[in-house]
Amino acid sequence: MIPMYARIREALQRSSRIATMTTSLTFCLLFLVGCSAERMISQAGSKYKYWYEISEPILSDRLQYGDDKIFIQFRIDGSFVNFRLQNITTQDLSILWDEVRLVVDGRDTPIKFSGSTKALAPEEEWKPTVVPLGSSVIDFLVPAENLQLIEEVWQEQDLFPTRDFGDEQLRSAILESIDKTISIVMPLGIGSQTERYAFEFTVTDIENIPWRRYIAPKRRFGGAEGGFSLKDGLLMGGLVVTFTAAAVYFLLVRTPTPEE
Repeated sequence: MIPMYARIREALQRSSRIATMTTSLTFCLLFLVGCSAERMISQAGSKYKYWYEISEPILSDRLQYGDDKIFIQFRIDGSFVNFRLQNITTQDLSILWDEVRLVVDGRDTPIKFSGSTKALAPEEEWKPTVVPLGSSVIDFLVPAENLQLIEEVWQEQDLFPTRDFGDEQLRSAILESIDKTISIVMPLGIGSQTERYAFEFTVTDIENIPWRRYIAPKRRFGGAEGGFSLKDGLLMGGLVVTFTAAAVYFLLVRTPTPEE
């Protein structure tokens, strides 16, 4: 019969081995994740941020516009033109999506917005978004071809290139994008009338930013540029769980216990 203190010592030694192995595996996996992230960043090259001003119907570095009917604020990130539209009329207004146009650097393209789930065909019509008086709506615009559903994940493309992939020619092209424009035509139904609002945004500066400062925008449709995708994260999490479970099994279950 093995004394009680010997059994306790054996159990503590086994627990110590499990903790050591688990810690080692965790550090190894974190190292692999870090190396993979560094490799992805290296392949993507430098990251760039575009700064805009609104040049039509007013000139301002604050991306907003207001009159006696609406107040609208814009935020342009790498892929989307985001906006918040407030109705300050005395009646409901509606966004006439089938007439909205988005022109990027002179190229007029079909659009997607939060209410769309597929590419816009010429014969398609979307129901207007109604904004009751005194309320507001938050939405976005993106070229339809820049937002594609691939394997149940929405994949985005930039409005203008934001990564140079280490290519000097592409880097030069990005830095020469100052004065390029994004234009929006947004017809709004107000009562029995249609008001056609037109906005133009001009690139005023392009900043080379460190990847550590880049925060991927949160999207209503999943997927975002840069970094790991949700699928990558789930895969890595599964590997951590699998290796940890294997370590516990072989150290705890398969290790022979002393005979009493």
